[in-house]
Amino acid sequence: MNQRVLCGGFVSDPPPQAYFLTHVMSEPAFDVLRTKEQLGYIVHTSTKVSENILAIQFIIQGDSTSPGHIDSRIEAFLDTFRKMLADMPEKTFNNHVTACVEKLLETDKSLNEVTGRVHAQINNGRYVFDRGRQEAAVIKELHARDALRYFDRKLASEGRERKKFSCWCVGKEWRGERENEDGVEKKEGVVVMREGEQGDFKNHMALWPLNETVDFERFA
Repeated sequence: MNQRVLCGGFVSDPPPQAYFLTHVMSEPAFDVLRTKEQLGYIVHTSTKVSENILAIQFIIQGDSTSPGHIDSRIEAFLDTFRKMLADMPEKTFNNHVTACVEKLLETDKSLNEVTGRVHAQINNGRYVFDRGRQEAAVIKELHARDALRYFDRKLASEGRERKKFSCWCVGKEWRGERENEDGVEKKEGVVVMREGEQGDFKNHMALWPLNETVDFERFA
């Protein structure tokens, strides 16, 4: 199952707060969802930018429980993480900031890493080749209240700017169960899309704006 919590829709410059929160939550997410609750043999948390849409994504793969249950446990984890973030001692928060900044400022270790970083900027049309340095500068000045405010807007279940995309790949042992589906459809603002309905769904969506024009002469 792949759940993405979209952090504000179209972005020309992904906010570093999302990267920082993913850095902080990745270890507790693995501990809770993989080690303790054993929801799947693969549990992965990361930021994802696809077609200039920024998201924090949870990928959980396993056959021990249904996608509906996994989805609900991710939501429960986010509620728990919010409390952990709010109660985090200042020293612990600052240690996370330092570790995140150091990771962003790491030099590329191979030609493959260099080309991957550069091509990613070319493919998405942003051409910000020193993004790591820029994000590190912002995160270095980040305060706990700012991270919590961002979480409440973008990731909290009642966040006013929160959007969520949840993709369920259902194994045959769970296909007979439609638990949660009917309840999900009745929720306000929720659209359930089944196999084969993607095209019709996309045809009713608004278009995002084009990328900003880039002055290539500054790279000369």
